[in-house]
Amino acid sequence: MVNSRTIPQQVTMTKRLKACAAILFFVTFCLSSCENPIQPDDPNQDLNRLLSDSELITPADPNAPSENQVWIDWIKENHFSIRSLISNDYSDLQMLKTLLQGRRIVQLGESGHGVSEFSQGKVRLVKFLHSELAFDIIAFESSIFECFYANRLITPNEAISHSIFDFWNTSEVLPLFEYIIATKGTNRPLILAGLDLQISSHQGARNRPQFFKEIIEEINADYARRIFILDSTFVREWQSPATGYDLIYNNSALLAAAYDSLTAFFESNQNYFSELYVQDPYIPLIALQSARSIQAFIQLNLASTLDKRIRIRDRAMADNLNSLLTEIYPDKKIIIWAHNFHVRHNNAVVTPNSVETMGTWIAERYGSELYTIGLYMYRGQAADPFRQTYDISGAKSGSLESIAYRARKKYHLIELSRQLRTGGNSWIFEPIIAKEWGVNEKRMVLKDQYDAILFVDTVTPPSYIP
Repeated sequence: MVNSRTIPQQVTMTKRLKACAAILFFVTFCLSSCENPIQPDDPNQDLNRLLSDSELITPADPNAPSENQVWIDWIKENHFSIRSLISNDYSDLQMLKTLLQGRRIVQLGESGHGVSEFSQGKVRLVKFLHSELAFDIIAFESSIFECFYANRLITPNEAISHSIFDFWNTSEVLPLFEYIIATKGTNRPLILAGLDLQISSHQGARNRPQFFKEIIEEINADYARRIFILDSTFVREWQSPATGYDLIYNNSALLAAAYDSLTAFFESNQNYFSELYVQDPYIPLIALQSARSIQAFIQLNLASTLDKRIRIRDRAMADNLNSLLTEIYPDKKIIIWAHNFHVRHNNAVVTPNSVETMGTWIAERYGSELYTIGLYMYRGQAADPFRQTYDISGAKSGSLESIAYRARKKYHLIELSRQLRTGGNSWIFEPIIAKEWGVNEKRMVLKDQYDAILFVDTVTPPSYIP
């Protein structure tokens, strides 16, 4: 996003990308190419081994800025060591059982989408939350339809390629999909869900027209055929760089009316569908929320400013999440996987370029049931959403990165929600710098935005699946 979620600033997005919904992920990037270095947590190592205290110690940074000694002393004594990003031994995560008591929603953020260690750590957290704390839904910042439909697929590679955005199609995220598939035959499967109004997988989106058709033809075969043609055309044309935006812009009134009618059809027939799909009650509910998402998607692409596009997208994601919580999976606990930008509790006061995002509405409605963990990094390299690598910029004195580095741990958790102000932790109660994508400075009061911070000292780009 312009001045809001940017990576480095030498490469300007094309006019086409500015027009499409992907602008809400990224707008300007500075790219530097390099080979992926060896991952700190080698997936081939013993998956039950936790790192020792000595193994957790990070090398000193000769370029680290000066820092307030009182804050250094506090962070050294007030953090939880995370002893692995991949281990199936969850001994080091047991403190979360106390922190998450009474919480139904756990949001896992990330300051950038192209970080191997973020994905590894989040996969491990999801598996822990599912296996030991009964969180049964993992909802990605990806298409609500495509993620739901991917639950029907039988291999991890199919499921990942037909659901989430391409920048998460990595060897670090794949174990999560292996885990999802493995739990299908159990009495508590981990269910994949999506929050986004956007198309996140071209392969997955191609299933939507037939999905709509099969439901609608239970009532009206002619209308089902017409919706199939409409949505097939929409999906096909949107995937064409040459004509996708023009399709919406030049036919906005007709498309809006058509999808408004589709939404009304699903709304008025929900009682009938609930009886028809008694064995799979999620189907008509997902169909309705998918139609609503297309309505918002059309409005997003017609919005005249970036702030308007952000609000439309994040409001729709909040509405999708609310539907998941109240209508589709009302008795289940949910994990959210998204960018820090979307999950912050009050992004409207984060500077520069303040704007409301999904987390604003979720915190307002579900505050006492919500626990949000922001992920940040100190040094190394990451990748932008185009899979190009870049360097993490140096920390400034008094920033989150500078203070968190002083714990001198590869990975650690800083709990914010239960803190009472002292001299040593005053920095979490005051506006300080915390970087988006590891390069762009944002100023915020951390305690007002997150319940905890998971901090990774050194990061590397993901290993992408071809």
